[in-house]
Amino acid sequence: MEEWCRSADPGGVEARKAALQGWLEKNQSRIAAVDARVAEVVPLLFPQAKPEEAMANVRAQIKSMLFDLKLEGKTPEETVALCKAETNPASPRWNNNGMPQVQLSLASLYDWQTKRAAQTRPQAP
Repeated sequence: MEEWCRSADPGGVEARKAALQGWLEKNQSRIAAVDARVAEVVPLLFPQAKPEEAMANVRAQIKSMLFDLKLEGKTPEETVALCKAETNPASPRWNNNGMPQVQLSLASLYDWQTKRAAQTRPQAP
């Protein structure tokens, strides 16, 4: 949101930037855990791709999905209003750590990875 709102609400850039930085600092360990799990799984999904390129593509896809979820179809006025609301450091966006969704997502990735590993192991005769 911080990035997308820069042009829609230039007056709120510094406030959103500060709120994002605070959120990133508070959630640093959780972000690292998610990044590590995704980095384990992405090469399994895209074995022919270079891991760095695959991760960049996954991040770009997630970013696009979030844009679609939050801003697609909004009028310019609605976008500005949404961006102005995000300048408030008390906004839920800057005070939500994503739990339990993060835990569920990590568990799903782990389950998928475990099932995949079991399927690719040679079976005993």
